[in-house]
Amino acid sequence: MSHLTTVKTQMKDFGILESCVVKLVSEMPDAELRYGGEIRDWGTRKRKCDLAIAFPGEYNTRNASRNFGFTRNKQGVYEMVHDGMYRDGSEFLKKLIPMYSKEMTLFSLSSQGFDINSIQEEEDGTIKIIAGKWQ
Repeated sequence: MSHLTTVKTQMKDFGILESCVVKLVSEMPDAELRYGGEIRDWGTRKRKCDLAIAFPGEYNTRNASRNFGFTRNKQGVYEMVHDGMYRDGSEFLKKLIPMYSKEMTLFSLSSQGFDINSIQEEEDGTIKIIAGKWQ
């Protein structure tokens, strides 16, 4: 059954979110990034997004699409919006969350004066960051 689904996240920094989304979309030849795009389901439900990932020409007979995106809620956190009938949004989020977490951590460490000595990504998805701060 088609319906718009909102996935709660803890992504608050639009710049880092945008940077990660741009990287992931560049690996998707049939997708394009849209600012202020609209997400819709099989029915008449629509939702405006701050940042949308669109698949041009992917509309079916009822005008629904695989498109998904991110919108900022009242708490200042970005939520993913997608049609629950399609898996594209969920698969994208599985790649985005670790990337966003890594970039946010690197940004936070750097802004606190830490030097990044190494970054190691394990096969199980674990990311090890070694940082130091010399005074």
